[in-house]
Amino acid sequence: MDFKVNHDSMVEGARRARVLHAETFEALKQLHLDDLRGAVPNSYTEGAAAQTSSEMRDEAGQIASEWLDYAKRLEKTGQFYKLCEERALQLVQDFVRSFGL
Repeated sequence: MDFKVNHDSMVEGARRARVLHAETFEALKQLHLDDLRGAVPNSYTEGAAAQTSSEMRDEAGQIASEWLDYAKRLEKTGQFYKLCEERALQLVQDFVRSFGL
């Protein structure tokens, strides 16, 4: 596989990771905010949601960083897309499990 194909694969993989990371973060944040609205008195909801949002953003950022590091190591393999997609899915599943969803 030549450098151009690897580079294009890496760029596409990174784009997919950013989209997946953003969509996952927003979906989980919304689920948690909905849960907070039902379980916490209104005066506490905003502060708890802000703290949770910050923690989730940190976790999601760490996942994206791990995924991109992994993708860089895979750049020279012929199975780049397959392995990157599998790893991204595993990271998202781990992230979802960490919040008990």
